[in-house]
Amino acid sequence: MLEKFNAKSSFPELKLLLYSFLMFMKEPFQSVTDVLLDCRRGTMMVGDIEYAIFSAYFHCQFAAFTGEHLSHVEKVCNALSKEMVSKISYVANLIFFWWLFSFVPLLIDKFFYCLDSLKAKPIHS
Repeated sequence: MLEKFNAKSSFPELKLLLYSFLMFMKEPFQSVTDVLLDCRRGTMMVGDIEYAIFSAYFHCQFAAFTGEHLSHVEKVCNALSKEMVSKISYVANLIFFWWLFSFVPLLIDKFFYCLDSLKAKPIHS
């Protein structure tokens, strides 16, 4: 069905939603967390940082119930959170530079136009 609608790039997002909201009630937590890590890799390959962050979040949420030692879970979740924060800061920097080079020149032009209109005019006697 994904091939029919040309939606192969949406497969990791759909899988994330399915496993994070439904399949954790049916399958063991260990298999759900493995799928969520695969979803994170898939969404990062597609370039969807938002769903990559969601999959990392749900992976960390369910990983506490897998039976692994909690210090190992903490290390994995800290590494995932640091990676996701770096991705967010990278995107935020891109947005900031886009704003800086797109809108600031327009604002500067408006500022100087306002200054030109405020120039002192001679008083007529």
